[in-house]
Amino acid sequence: MCKREIYVDMDGVLADFFGCLSRQYSVPNWKTLIDPKDKPQFKKHVTDDVYGSDFFSNIKKFNDADNLIKMVSKYSKNGYTLLTTPLPGDEKHTQKQKIIWVKKHLIDLPPKEIIFENKKENWAIKKDGDKEIANVLIDDHNVNCENFQNKGGISIRYQSGIDTLEYVENKLKQINF
Repeated sequence: MCKREIYVDMDGVLADFFGCLSRQYSVPNWKTLIDPKDKPQFKKHVTDDVYGSDFFSNIKKFNDADNLIKMVSKYSKNGYTLLTTPLPGDEKHTQKQKIIWVKKHLIDLPPKEIIFENKKENWAIKKDGDKEIANVLIDDHNVNCENFQNKGGISIRYQSGIDTLEYVENKLKQINF
């Protein structure tokens, strides 16, 4: 029988992307960096600083990341897949940096695969003959979750430090594996 896949995002779920961003700019909260009237300029400024750097390989792992992965592994008999977005315009370098991060931080709980994808919804459905099986995405970004669901998948929006592991486990319990 074909089992549904569980995809876990890296930045914001396992890795403290926004905390790293805050530390890089010496601000208490990364949101203070955004001028609501000029979001494109903020995005360009930050991405220009991150392009070609070791930013992604040096992000701290969230304290609850290992427990999240252990929980996911309990529900998914065939492991989990890391589904992460490369930085547009710097894809190859971002991929290398994220692989370094995985080798550094997930050595005891490695993903069975790392997929670099800008459109996570492309992984929402798994074909098993004539059947379509909804896969699961654990991601911190609302748009990714909504797009994944709109393509037939199941998403769990999870932000480490804000949501609890119990919240994720209750969602996973509701899913037929």
